[in-house]
Amino acid sequence: MSDFDLLVIGGGWGGYTAAQTMARGGGRVALVEQDKVGGVCLHRGCIPTKALLETAAIVRGARAASAHGVRLSAPELDWPAALDFKNGIVGRLESGMQQALDLAKIERLDGAARMTGPTSVEVTPSAGGPVTTLRARDVIIATGSRPADLAFLPVDGRRVVTSDHAIDLPPPSRAIIVGGGAVGAEFASLWTDLGSDVVLLELLPQLLPQEDKEAARALARQLSARGVDVRTGAQIDADSVRINDDGVRMEVEHGGERHTFSGDVVLVATGRRPRSEALAPADVGVSTYGGTVPVDDEMRTDVEHVYAVGDVNGGLQLAHVAAAQGRYVAECLLGQSPPPPDPVWMPRAVYTTPEVASIGLTEAQAVEAGHRVKVGRSRFRTNARALIHDDADGFVKIVAEEESGDLLGCQIVGTAATEMIGQAAVGGFMDASLWELGRVVQAHPTVSEVVGEAAEAALRPKLRL
Repeated sequence: MSDFDLLVIGGGWGGYTAAQTMARGGGRVALVEQDKVGGVCLHRGCIPTKALLETAAIVRGARAASAHGVRLSAPELDWPAALDFKNGIVGRLESGMQQALDLAKIERLDGAARMTGPTSVEVTPSAGGPVTTLRARDVIIATGSRPADLAFLPVDGRRVVTSDHAIDLPPPSRAIIVGGGAVGAEFASLWTDLGSDVVLLELLPQLLPQEDKEAARALARQLSARGVDVRTGAQIDADSVRINDDGVRMEVEHGGERHTFSGDVVLVATGRRPRSEALAPADVGVSTYGGTVPVDDEMRTDVEHVYAVGDVNGGLQLAHVAAAQGRYVAECLLGQSPPPPDPVWMPRAVYTTPEVASIGLTEAQAVEAGHRVKVGRSRFRTNARALIHDDADGFVKIVAEEESGDLLGCQIVGTAATEMIGQAAVGGFMDASLWELGRVVQAHPTVSEVVGEAAEAALRPKLRL
């Protein structure tokens, strides 16, 4: 007989949500985590960076206060206090998660897990002591990911860093960021607001390579206007990289010319790699590929009773995606019939200034998928609340099926974009049409009005003046 109904390996948002859902349904659950409950998102990713971005926003707002009739002296950053603010939030959330696990009577084991069979693991305690063997009816692998590295930029935590280090580093005087995805763009926005000179290098032709081209161009333009030296289509000459006590120097091919850049710190932000090697799932027949544990649409591996959720399964590396997958698997194991999470309708959010948020298909993706599309756009520059915020540079873009008007996707650039994308998320979940999105009555004045205006713009015939 199994010790547990469910054994979850990894205490990030995916594993935590799966364990909680199963326990609420009456299942006997064990959770193994070798670090801290909350995973990368809580301790080294989403939450710490957003706390620091909020500090940066306050600094930026103080500099702009005179436009609102408020005179302030030049803001001064108290970095230790900013770290205390960030760490305090992380600590409160971690404590809440620990209490929730206790209340749900989930057995928590601190240690490193290794699979000894499809549904059994050995746990080596982090604090030392005898190895424990656990057995369960079903197992969920939720071991997350780690920052990707580059061979020619060896990470030392001082001159060459990842986001794991950057959340605790004082803002550098000069920074080079390699990688223009969400992590690289957010740190470029953060550091420039805190006074750093920032160069942002992206190999591909646009920032946020998986997102809408218009949104990416708008972000690049506004980061550049705030002082970030944005270089897309930039190729680093690996042989030119020099790292010493004074900093890092490299040569970059960009626009047919060769440029030299120097920085006190280089942030390697070239994505994340799934991690499952220490768990050794391949030893018990679970297929792996470079740390990834592949799954089908129902999060099942190729071994019965073994599932994988979150970053480790090679899908979208977002905490809310992991949580949705963990909840789905647990509900299925409880005998329910929930709809599987649709990766297309998972919201994507980048907390730069301006914010960028999206869901569903971009215009290019919709066309490539064979849809005949209609597109509606509305800009923040005519929105009262955005003007009051003195933050009116941005837009909402809605992509819909031409004949039916059914929503296919939405992209937002601008103030509160990461909050407003929830409207499109609900719309997609409920199969909303342009007419329905446009007819929803929004409070006035709010920036949310721009969503309805974009939907109505797609319905109106084009005016030719």
